[in-house]
Amino acid sequence: MLTCHTFELHGATGSVKKDVTNLKNELITFRSSGILSSLCNYFGESGCNEYSLKDLLYNLPFIHRCFYLTFPSGYSEIYIPVINPHFVAKCRSNEAWICAELPENYSNQYIINKISPMGYEKDEGVKDKFIVRKKKRFDWYRSGNERKNNIIKLTTYHEKIRKDFQYIFGSNTLWYLKRHTHPKAIGRHPLTIMLASMHRLSELARYQPTVLFRHFELKQNWLLSEFIKAAPIEFIDQISCEITNQNFMLPAVRQPC
Repeated sequence: MLTCHTFELHGATGSVKKDVTNLKNELITFRSSGILSSLCNYFGESGCNEYSLKDLLYNLPFIHRCFYLTFPSGYSEIYIPVINPHFVAKCRSNEAWICAELPENYSNQYIINKISPMGYEKDEGVKDKFIVRKKKRFDWYRSGNERKNNIIKLTTYHEKIRKDFQYIFGSNTLWYLKRHTHPKAIGRHPLTIMLASMHRLSELARYQPTVLFRHFELKQNWLLSEFIKAAPIEFIDQISCEITNQNFMLPAVRQPC
């Protein structure tokens, strides 16, 4: 259960590094108390840290492509598209792991080299698809007294790898494998990153609207517009999933025949 501290503080503080309008100069400090801190505690994240708004936005999958096009130099791709991430158990064995399929344009050794430091490898046992899997295994028993601990072992395993797999909400869920070994990768859940980013933008809108206006006059205006448009939907979906332990899809949506 997510709980707030006695004093309902935001848990984040914004500041400007230099008197130059730039996303990298907009700083957000994660505090040790408040709503954001409680959310960080829920996900087992560390406390006080300082990030630039630019780096926070870089670490959100739903605007990552927009970010990459806005800042093509100095920021490589950290989100690898994957299809149908799921857990599998090996036949005649107690070993189980998570795996996913790579789309055709990402099915190559270059991508494997990028995700290998995170402990992922190509499943050479599957010939008709390009499957990547986690090298780390967990126990899954089909019989005997050990079966009673299966869900506990799966949950423990899932807690360790859940930040690797992130998604974009929509009529079809789009899944991504995040390269946490990248120098600019932030090891936080998208919910805490979104909340911190929204807090800084709200500070600018309330106290420094002329500064926010200048941001929209620069090349990052498209990036900020995409974030403001998409973040509320993504945030509500993900926080709803955490509260209910359910997945949600857009209602009354049908794929064309």
